[in-house]
Amino acid sequence: MASSFVNPTVVARRCIDALGNKCNILKGVYRGYEEEWKKTHNTWKPGQYINVKAPKYLTAVETDDLDLTSKIYDLTEQESSFYLGPCLSVAWEVSSLEMTYNIDRFQSEFIEPAMASMAEQLEAKIAKFIAQNAANQVGDPDQVAKDYLTWKLAFARLTNEGVPTGDRFAAMTPDTNAYLSNEMRALLHQSIVGGVVRDGYEGRLSGFDMFESAHLYTHTCGTRTASCTINGLTANGATTLDITDPGGGSETITAGDIFTVADCYAVRPKSKARLPHLRQFVVPPTSSYLASPTVTQTASSGEFTDVPVHPGTAPYPIYDAAAGEFTVRPYQNCVDAAGTAGRPKDTAVVTFTGDASSQYVTNLAWHKNAIGVVLPPIETPASAAWGATKSHNGISISVMRGMDTTTRKEICRFDMLLGMKMLHPQMACRVAGSM
Repeated sequence: MASSFVNPTVVARRCIDALGNKCNILKGVYRGYEEEWKKTHNTWKPGQYINVKAPKYLTAVETDDLDLTSKIYDLTEQESSFYLGPCLSVAWEVSSLEMTYNIDRFQSEFIEPAMASMAEQLEAKIAKFIAQNAANQVGDPDQVAKDYLTWKLAFARLTNEGVPTGDRFAAMTPDTNAYLSNEMRALLHQSIVGGVVRDGYEGRLSGFDMFESAHLYTHTCGTRTASCTINGLTANGATTLDITDPGGGSETITAGDIFTVADCYAVRPKSKARLPHLRQFVVPPTSSYLASPTVTQTASSGEFTDVPVHPGTAPYPIYDAAAGEFTVRPYQNCVDAAGTAGRPKDTAVVTFTGDASSQYVTNLAWHKNAIGVVLPPIETPASAAWGATKSHNGISISVMRGMDTTTRKEICRFDMLLGMKMLHPQMACRVAGSM
């Protein structure tokens, strides 16, 4: 039969086309590191991870006599690891009749549903990963993010973090989209908001390429109390914080919880000028490249100890300007109101976003360089009689079919290898909302 289901390469190509049309979020992530997994070093492939370098932020200085002797930056190379993580798979039994289908029928009955499932899972995992690692948030967890100002504040937050104005993306839930479309309908000229009203908006608004997603992450706050404080002066170069727990029990901080610390302000990354808002810290999941990362910090003896935060986690430790202008200043990310220090101080009040144990939606706004995603090809086993791995437009799908000798059933499976790395957490901003 012409075009019958006999060629695994054809099936793999059809899978890639179907998946690419269903996963919008892939259009807004950095894909440049995929080539690193295709390289070989002395015939060996990189393995599970590669190291990526962090950007350097420098500040221009003034001189009267062109003498820079005391104004040379002492830069330390900062890097972190980019890991390959879980494999997304779909598998099912295939009958002899189904193996005689032509490729078009097989696509409609099997490939399309399978790729829809993989696309949903892929988009949900990327959205959750951004949300749990984003170092900024605007909006009210108790209100729908339906007004233009909320989204423009997200744009302003990224600009204050030194994020380039191009390649900015935003994703909103269907409910947020509905409310925002209704708000925009009466505010701006039809030529500007026509897409909002007609299509539920998938276009540009507030400086973002925006799209709707039903797979955005709903954050569940930890059980932490509202009156926590910093325990001990934070050192320059710290990667964790110690936080008191007045509840005295086994309260929790969950991955994605965001908080501020009194008198610890954000700064512009290059000029180091103090911004009007407090520095927001996010608690990221540990070992976040794994399928089951650690997502909860539990208090013990009235204290959360060594809580990982960003800024803080490599390659962005906590720095203010107190330890030396030309040694720490390139990495400074906080300052106090006096402009002399800024690291979280002992007994400083910690204020969490969202009530204890509450839930809220995390709409997203980010720059393309905030997150790196790789979908490298999986090697097809040499013993596989029917199988292929194909790559196109940065998407790689492995297709295999084989017999389960214990049950004498034919199994068909599709696999996709995924790796994610938050390259620049400050280049992403959550837009909190109630739905």
